Amino acid sequence: MGMPPTLGFESPTIVLNAVRPALLRAKDLAKRVGARAVRARDGQTEDRAQASDRALTPNVPPADQPVALRRLGDAHPAPVGPEGRVLPSDSSEHGEEVRTPTPRGVLASYSALRGMGTIELRNKVIAISGASSGIGAATAIACARAGMCVALCARREDRLAALVDDIRHAGGRAMSFVADVSDPAQCQAFVDKTVETFGSLYAVYANAGYGLEKPILDTTDREMRAIFETNFFGTLNLVRPAAALMLKNQASSDSEPRGHVLICSSCLARQTLPFYGAYCATKAAQHHIGRALRLELATQSIAVTTVHPITTRTELFDLVKRKSGIQQLSHESPGWFTQSAESVGDRTVACLRKPKTELWPGVRGQLVRLGMTLGSLMPGLTDRALRGMVTKRELAAGDKPASKAEKAAL
Repeated sequence: MGMPPTLGFESPTIVLNAVRPALLRAKDLAKRVGARAVRARDGQTEDRAQASDRALTPNVPPADQPVALRRLGDAHPAPVGPEGRVLPSDSSEHGEEVRTPTPRGVLASYSALRGMGTIELRNKVIAISGASSGIGAATAIACARAGMCVALCARREDRLAALVDDIRHAGGRAMSFVADVSDPAQCQAFVDKTVETFGSLYAVYANAGYGLEKPILDTTDREMRAIFETNFFGTLNLVRPAAALMLKNQASSDSEPRGHVLICSSCLARQTLPFYGAYCATKAAQHHIGRALRLELATQSIAVTTVHPITTRTELFDLVKRKSGIQQLSHESPGWFTQSAESVGDRTVACLRKPKTELWPGVRGQLVRLGMTLGSLMPGLTDRALRGMVTKRELAAGDKPASKAEKAAL
């Protein structure tokens, strides 16, 4: 399927001509954001900062003169209606607020988020789902160690209480809330309780989820809907109320976002495995929702990161066996392919300090990302390699593996 004709991408020349001005504006905006960060660090006065801004931004009136509010990334002032609300440049209706970002605004704002300096996390508030064990618990501890206030959500009350006690005894600030993320009302209540306890919300980490090992044709509708309710809709149920609050935040400086949304997807968002089709489908859905959010919220100065762990040593695999009704997994990852939950948590904190679009934790994660990218270029070869998992499962079940002729026909 080709590009929609309305995009006007008929030739490389048109694409280049359309993108070049936006890239130049994005570069200019990144320079201004960097200059402001340097001024804040060096302790320059507000008057000098305003003078520097005027020097970096041609044709902008001084701060003491009336000037239209700007949308981040626009090259020219936008018209302002009653009560100082921004109007579309072609609008004749006063008081109509702009809601749809322009492509150039998205590109420039996205560039600004990428160019931000290191963010101070102390006393910032993060809400984490699936926090009773594994990556969620490890991330909560790492965030508390960084000085953040952590709000923890999961279904196992005893695990949450023990984790909160550990964080508090170490001098951190934490609270727990028992909730099932598949219920939107419970997610809303969790977000409300977080704000009631800590007074604000800066970041949210949608981490809750589980896996399922089962052939697609044997997976019931109930099982398929259940895993999507937790992994995919559970993400939406938490992110929606959290992002709504972030949109009301005021950034403490131009060098940091108003909020940060993190979604725990998986390396399997890029490459499916046999018998894990349902799980991989939920992770791919999370990945694409995260990408869409990142673009939609860029002009609102909210960072969005999708996290893609490789095989992590957690209780997840015990849960997979229990949910799937099996004693042994059909695939065991080699040692070099595994990482600890603590390493993922530490790198997540680093991502909070310096926002990324995608987080593939560690060197191993980057190698897996590269391998999956190459694998997508050779799908036939990748499928041939993965068929070994099917053969192994057939042998374990006592079934006769497919013959070479049958495999060749696939």
